[in-house]
Amino acid sequence: MGWSSWYGFTSHINETMLRDMADGLAAQEHGLSAAGYKHIWLDDGWAVSRRPGTGTIVEDPKLFPSGMRNLSAYIHSRGLLFGIYTSKGNTTCLGRPGSYNYETIDANYYVSEWDVDAVKDDGCGAIGAHDPWTAMRDALNKTGKPVWYAIHSQTTPGSPNGTVANMWRTGGDLSSSSYTMWLDRLDLATAPQQAALTGPGAFPNPDFLEVGYSPRARKGVNAMTITEQRSMFTFWAALPGPLMLSADVRLGRSGVDKDVLAILTNPEVIAVNQDPRAAPMRPVWRANGLEVWRKPLDAKNTFAIILFHRNDTGLRVDGNVGPSKRAAGSGATGSG
Repeated sequence: MGWSSWYGFTSHINETMLRDMADGLAAQEHGLSAAGYKHIWLDDGWAVSRRPGTGTIVEDPKLFPSGMRNLSAYIHSRGLLFGIYTSKGNTTCLGRPGSYNYETIDANYYVSEWDVDAVKDDGCGAIGAHDPWTAMRDALNKTGKPVWYAIHSQTTPGSPNGTVANMWRTGGDLSSSSYTMWLDRLDLATAPQQAALTGPGAFPNPDFLEVGYSPRARKGVNAMTITEQRSMFTFWAALPGPLMLSADVRLGRSGVDKDVLAILTNPEVIAVNQDPRAAPMRPVWRANGLEVWRKPLDAKNTFAIILFHRNDTGLRVDGNVGPSKRAAGSGATGSG
């Protein structure tokens, strides 16, 4: 759970913005950190070169003049965790230096110099003979610090996914605030091959939450309704997937109003997401756009139920739960 720079801001990043996002995530008036949102994850666009001789990575001095170590220390001082980005190949998706053949150097530097808590390893750039994701996993494990590891590897024959990383992508990027697009990503993330890999410490990632305003939403053009955002949040929570925001959470901005915050801080839905069993949800009934999903929970004889109307017409859905079983989580409807 946390915030990432990519969906909302792509390469438009700098240390002031990251510090302000950390302040917004930690702010008592937002209640996000208290609800469990702890990661500030810096995505692509921060690296510029490698140092001659050592090969260690260099952050962009124009964007991060105080250095990544100071940014990490500030984020930690706010009670948050710091995540960094790289890519499996020789370059990142934005053409910055990647980690191929530098996995051990980068892993050691991230941990020893920057005290990084999480690493996203993207799928861009050319690679050679060795498996870069396994190499990075092994290098991070050898640092001695628990580091959350996320990769952009979809489920194809031979993909590492849950055998290598804590979190793996299940489809392409969500490129706009679109109800139709996230439904497609939901279907990919709930495919049987994903469910088979899901469990404690291993989670499918359908991409960021499109909940709240971000610059990519183009000031509301094609933005989802509050009901569609609530539905997305409910499904991402029950998947269980990462609850990673990319909205503008800075104090004094309009990225997270009271309706959005009510969605993001719903304690029952978050409890379902954080359930220690981490069991995948599965559809148990579908007919005419109406769907019922079931997710087993850790406590004996408990599970979460989602009632979902996929179509854009209004529909009232009533459900009864017997006394021996308790429905946890939140029901949701589609755009109707």
